[in-house]
Amino acid sequence: MTNNPAGLLVVFAFVAAAIGSVPLAVVAFLLAGRVRPFSRAVLYAGGAVGVVAAVLAVVVTIISPAAGLVVAVLAVLTAAVLWAVPLLVARAVLVRRGLDGQRALRNATVGLPVALVASLFVVFGDFRRYNITFLTGTEALVAWTALVLVVFLGPTAVGLGVTALRR
Repeated sequence: MTNNPAGLLVVFAFVAAAIGSVPLAVVAFLLAGRVRPFSRAVLYAGGAVGVVAAVLAVVVTIISPAAGLVVAVLAVLTAAVLWAVPLLVARAVLVRRGLDGQRALRNATVGLPVALVASLFVVFGDFRRYNITFLTGTEALVAWTALVLVVFLGPTAVGLGVTALRR
């Protein structure tokens, strides 16, 4: 993917998901005071971020319909893979550790932006290379493996830490 536009698109989508996870978590916790259960607050917060993504897709569609479609599909896929899956994995692990589902989701939501922002260091690595898509061979294997572990298990690790601190 070295000089491929698809590689750049993946990096932009990942950075957008990492940055977007912060308002997602903040809005979910702000809504949690008024909306019960917490899963509904997360759903509403995701909907708010989705509206922002939809507006962006419409603006891009005005410029180029094909690019607007790519932005819309990429936003949906990115949200599913980088937000929903890690939250579901973390929630499942925390429930198995004895938390109720809502508390588990709350602790996992704390961990989502932490894991995604921390994973930016894996995506961009050192400053000798532009980003993870420029790596090849063993370097690429190690970097992509580390990225997957941080993204998918990071919210679980932070959620377990939050759970331990609360006990």
